Amino acid sequence: MNALIIVPAISDLDSDFTREIPAGTTIRQIIDEVGPTFGYNNNMVPVLNNVAIYDYSTSVQANDRLIFREGTKERG
Repeated sequence: MNALIIVPAISDLDSDFTREIPAGTTIRQIIDEVGPTFGYNNNMVPVLNNVAIYDYSTSVQANDRLIFREGTKERG
C-alpha cells in the first residue's frame, strides 16, 4: 500500500505535483529523494493528513495524504 504526496501548483499555469510513495518512507527520505523533483524549499511545511509535521523522521502509512505547502514555519 502507498501514501500520496501532493504539492499544490503555485500558479494557474502549473498543475499539482502528485506521486505515490511506499508506506514506511520517512518525510526526510521523501524530501531527499523527490524534493528536487517538485522544487522543495525550506519554506515548505509538510502536512500529513491535515496536521503540520515538524519531526521529519515521521513515516507515512498506507493511504496517508502528505501535502507540502508554502508557508511560514513556526518554531516553538
